[in-house]
Amino acid sequence: MNYRAVIFDFDGTLADSLGAWKTIWEGLGIRFGRGSGFRPTVREEMTIRTMLLKDAMDYVNGIYSLSGDPGEVLDAANGIIADFYTNRVEQKNGALQCLRALSDRGVPACVATATELEMVKLGVKRLGFGDYLRFIISCADVGKGKDDPAVFFEAAKRLGTAPENTLVVEDSVLALETAKAAGFPVAGVFDFHNLSAQERIRSLCDVYVGEGEGLEKLISE
Repeated sequence: MNYRAVIFDFDGTLADSLGAWKTIWEGLGIRFGRGSGFRPTVREEMTIRTMLLKDAMDYVNGIYSLSGDPGEVLDAANGIIADFYTNRVEQKNGALQCLRALSDRGVPACVATATELEMVKLGVKRLGFGDYLRFIISCADVGKGKDDPAVFFEAAKRLGTAPENTLVVEDSVLALETAKAAGFPVAGVFDFHNLSAQERIRSLCDVYVGEGEGLEKLISE
């Protein structure tokens, strides 16, 4: 591996957590009288996953009018997510082994996420990643989602590496497109929840961790 540092996404990349969205929609549906089968469209959900949670809940509430008080929707979502990351989230295949190997090689790693920082910290604690990450940065820290490269530039700055020497590891096609266009090498990680985007993701990537493969593949490339 020739990269000097690695920026990981969390959900769907280090953590097998994109199922959290199903849990959120079920919880919100029950809470606001839409039933446990409530769910935005696939297109809406793909947009939502790159947003800050507040923006995502405002977006959903604007479309589906769940509550006259947008803050109520956000509070409900926060409670559902906190429980998920504290008690249910699991790691992606090979995630901990990959982080340990990077640490052993002296390659610094961090997380750059669109998920709320406090929620990711709960997941990192549950999964035992904390000792292997220099820091966690949220899109909220830079005020922009992953349709903008600001969070990747800020992460590289904190790591002390140039974009061209800093690998960005993501499962989202939008985030990969953003990082690639900004001059970062990129690695794509298969996630079942992004199944329809895999061909595009594979075409973008310098490294691709496919279905059934583990993140330790990043070390061997």
